[in-house]
Amino acid sequence: MVDRLSKTDRAINHYESIRISIREEILFRIGQRDSFSNYLAVSLGTIVTAAFLSNNILVLLIAPFASIYFTSMIMHSYEIHVKIMTYLRDIIEPELSRLCETPCEHEWEYFYTSRYKSGIRRHFYVYSMYLICLFVPIIVYLIEPSTWIAPLLCLFISWGLCCWIKIRNDEVTKSSENKNEEDNK
Repeated sequence: MVDRLSKTDRAINHYESIRISIREEILFRIGQRDSFSNYLAVSLGTIVTAAFLSNNILVLLIAPFASIYFTSMIMHSYEIHVKIMTYLRDIIEPELSRLCETPCEHEWEYFYTSRYKSGIRRHFYVYSMYLICLFVPIIVYLIEPSTWIAPLLCLFISWGLCCWIKIRNDEVTKSSENKNEEDNK
């Protein structure tokens, strides 16, 4: 059988299939973060309920670690999302534009990242994690001052983990913002 598609048409089909796959992965990442957010809310609610039903306020000290775990999963999903979005914007879309002889500015990721700032939800998760890791140990200490060692350890350990996650989040955000600024010049 003779292949009737030109080399350009085959290249366009190839890049289109990659673009479709990447867009599906991006949609999966968005859904994944929504699921992790739901798991976080349910786990925090469960921890609070368990603490009050068992009359053991120290159970609340699990909450910062649940928050850290789910926030780190959410941040990892954002990190992968940024990498695949960057690949789509910097490699696939410009090549498709070149092959189709259309302006790159009309491609979705290029258009979106050159005009809109994303990351509001990402920062919400990180700052919520900080608040949980700060206030839960303080609340436990205020309710049960005789058990000051556990809240203090929880505070130091969770705060260190929060800082590590925040640094990773800032690196991803900064690399994404730097690329957007370069594109806008």
